[in-house]
Amino acid sequence: MSSINVKIESGEFTQLEVDKLSNITERQLWFINNWYMTLYISFVYVVVILLLKSYMRERKPFELRKLLVAWNAGLAIFSIATTLFILEQFIYFNSQKDFWYTSVCTR
Repeated sequence: MSSINVKIESGEFTQLEVDKLSNITERQLWFINNWYMTLYISFVYVVVILLLKSYMRERKPFELRKLLVAWNAGLAIFSIATTLFILEQFIYFNSQKDFWYTSVCTR
């Protein structure tokens, strides 16, 4: 995903392409028109979990320690990267006179 630089007030921040192109009204309309899909997805999820639980009842547990370590390392790296990505915006808005209004009320 490519990123672009956008000027927000007097600061310059990185904005992802998906953020630039997303239209909140279209997304809201899609969810309003397709609300029932969440029920179908939830039902399928519960059925799959129950089937897998009964399937695994008599089986030997998987050895997933290495995969779990890799997952946790990836999650930690993602969390650090996300924090660094939003940190510049947070510092900028926090340094403004009307921090609360600028960061909450106008967004």
